[in-house]
Amino acid sequence: MKKVAIFNDTSASKHYGCVLVMHNLKKILLKNNLKPVFFWPVGRDWRPFAEKIKNNCNYQAIIVNGEGSIHNSKNRLRAVYLSELATFSKNQLKIPSYLINATVFKNEKKVYKNFKNLHVFL
Repeated sequence: MKKVAIFNDTSASKHYGCVLVMHNLKKILLKNNLKPVFFWPVGRDWRPFAEKIKNNCNYQAIIVNGEGSIHNSKNRLRAVYLSELATFSKNQLKIPSYLINATVFKNEKKVYKNFKNLHVFL
């Protein structure tokens, strides 16, 4: 079973819908032989912790839960740092990243450029 990390874990918000999304995501991943072993909470920028994440990477892929977060990057920092996971994953961790559960719109070119480093859109 491959190990994966989930970034933008919305269950941390304790909102019923967000908890349900994460529950279903974990269930679907396990059903497909992917074991979530690392969770990064919604609303927390991962970039100040990049070196620590790199040094403790014990998973083979990153799943970016885009749930309502990747739009209007000019005014929403979350859209930027979630997109940067694709580049970080490819260039630093040397593992694929996947964007799921996302509507992507009204972003700056740098966000779309980062998405070119996604392994695939699911």
